[in-house]
Amino acid sequence: MKQINIKKLMDVYHAECTAEIDLAHCRKHLGDYYWITEKTVTDAEAKYDALHQARVNMREYQALVAAIKDAEGRAKERTITADNVLDWLDDIFKKIDISKKAMDGVTVNVDIHAEALPGAYKWTAYSTQFTAIFKSGGWRVTGISRSALRRKNRVIVHHTEESKKALIDKWTNLY
Repeated sequence: MKQINIKKLMDVYHAECTAEIDLAHCRKHLGDYYWITEKTVTDAEAKYDALHQARVNMREYQALVAAIKDAEGRAKERTITADNVLDWLDDIFKKIDISKKAMDGVTVNVDIHAEALPGAYKWTAYSTQFTAIFKSGGWRVTGISRSALRRKNRVIVHHTEESKKALIDKWTNLY
């Protein structure tokens, strides 16, 4: 039988269990609460490892999930998840590609669903958007809101003087 780390699984799925036990016992023990398959376990462990690589603890992750749920209310379209937020922030950091010290204070406004709608679309389209600031070597989400859909510019970056200087140095010293 496949041995799993129940602590990782429980951190992701918010249940209580302590020991490392086999999958069959896990199914029996948690049968009333969750239907656990090997794929669920693998997904949970991968998610747990990804969060630890991103240096996000579970309390922060759960707070982010709660903030998104609160901002979205009953919205069904153009919504985001905590994983979307973390992926976009990681991607932005990789694309800017300057030192963490130079990034300190950089703010981003992200609308993942920004798109041009047809002129005949008569309603105001809303999407969930978030704002984050880079502080002390990592991103801090400062706001999540439901606002009118942007027509372009999924990511708007507000640079500090230090980050502008680092970007200019990076691009002028290519060769």
